Amino acid sequence: MRVYDAAGNVCQALVNGKTLVGFVMASTDGSMVATVDMVFVAEAYRGVGIGRKLVSRLAMELRDREIYDIGVRQGLTLFHFSACYTHPLLGSA
Repeated sequence: MRVYDAAGNVCQALVNGKTLVGFVMASTDGSMVATVDMVFVAEAYRGVGIGRKLVSRLAMELRDREIYDIGVRQGLTLFHFSACYTHPLLGSA
């Protein structure tokens, strides 16, 4: 697992070699409130608890930053895998 920060965002990502397995990202106000904006797990890795583990790790990271008011954006959008893999926070292969 890796943690990436950028402009009030917190991201937990799981990478297997050069393959992005999944990630979860939340935006914060920098003090007390965070909203989970994206959750992604590559199709080949779904159904084994990776999404749950990523969200749990994100929640721990936010608690470590003393952010306790955590919400989830309704209607999370699923993104195509290649679009996620070239996200500015994650870089590209």
